[in-house]
Amino acid sequence: MSSNGNESEGVESEVVGNLGDRIRIQQQHQQESRISSDESAMLGVQIATAKRYPRSVAQFRRDAMSMATLDEETAQSCFYSLPRGGKPIEGESIRLAEICATAWGHINAQSAVHEIGQVYVIARAVAWDMQSNLRIGVEVRRRITGKNGQRFNDDMIAVTSNAATAIALRNAILKVIPRTYVSQIYREARKVAVGDQKTLASRRASMIEYFGKLGVVEARVLAAVEVKAVDDIDLDKLATLKGFATAIKDGEATIEACFAEPAKDDAKKPTLADRVRGGGVKAEQPESQKPGSPLAAHPYKIAEIERECVRLGLAAPSERTRIGIKSWTELLATDADALLAGYRNRQPKELPASPPKTLAIHADVEEEFARIGTSPAGVIEMMKPYKVKRIADLSEAASNMLLAELRKLPDGITEE
Repeated sequence: MSSNGNESEGVESEVVGNLGDRIRIQQQHQQESRISSDESAMLGVQIATAKRYPRSVAQFRRDAMSMATLDEETAQSCFYSLPRGGKPIEGESIRLAEICATAWGHINAQSAVHEIGQVYVIARAVAWDMQSNLRIGVEVRRRITGKNGQRFNDDMIAVTSNAATAIALRNAILKVIPRTYVSQIYREARKVAVGDQKTLASRRASMIEYFGKLGVVEARVLAAVEVKAVDDIDLDKLATLKGFATAIKDGEATIEACFAEPAKDDAKKPTLADRVRGGGVKAEQPESQKPGSPLAAHPYKIAEIERECVRLGLAAPSERTRIGIKSWTELLATDADALLAGYRNRQPKELPASPPKTLAIHADVEEEFARIGTSPAGVIEMMKPYKVKRIADLSEAASNMLLAELRKLPDGITEE
């Protein structure tokens, strides 16, 4: 009896369970049927309204143009740029599609994520022109893996999914509305966003500042539009930059895709001798070539270099900075020879008239020559290291150096 009772209770429970499932399924079907009926009724109303109140193309143009060219920011949002094959391509953005759909009227448009796979997210969109009964469906795929093949995290997948649905909706809408009308709105919006020659300087400066806030340095911005200076950015290049900004904002492109890192120069770095001959990047010297080694420049070579700097009117500190050293003692013997050869092949620049201070020093030099009793021939001989024959041709630095030498000599030297 007990066994039969349990069996009958089990059968009864199974019957009740199956009955509950059937009721839930039936209720779900009824709900879906009601939704389908509601949607059908709504579509019927939309079609009837579209037929009863047909659109005016002229009114569409006025409304769309007014919205798209409302201000610079709105106009900029109406087009995008993407780098493809080393060249940027431009197109109508989702914002322009929304503006056109609003002005066109009698459109039923919707988009949703269809599938999220391991590599791609797939979005589908449908745009239905109720007046012309034209219905277009599109599908868009967006990759959700990085360059290393690793799948995005949940947040990035959600961002990519939103971008995919927006792109799909844009493509569907722009397939329903005739391209001729959309292109006119697009061109006018582009003109308003870019401006003219009067606004070019301020607007390109604003774009450099905008991308700087996104972490994109000026060099990367210039490289993206293939120019060398900000002043080289013309109206077309400015339009490309504004399009990049829209694409990044709408999720159609990343900063890395629009502004690639400049390629690193793997060329061999110049040696110190290369810098002596023409300048270049500072290179680290081997231990065997550092100051104090047998290969270092001899002190008399350094003295000759200093005299040549004086003759040519060159500032020694500036010359050392140009070469990339802090002291002449860092030069190797071969570097010193090369530097001296370069100096000796140069002619001194024409110098302006000597300032009063230099004239006063010239007078001191003459007095010193008189004090030690130097003949005119002796004066010329002593000025040979400075490459001049007259005291008046001495520079201030050379005059001071010569004056220091003369003051070391005793009075009344007689020359043989």
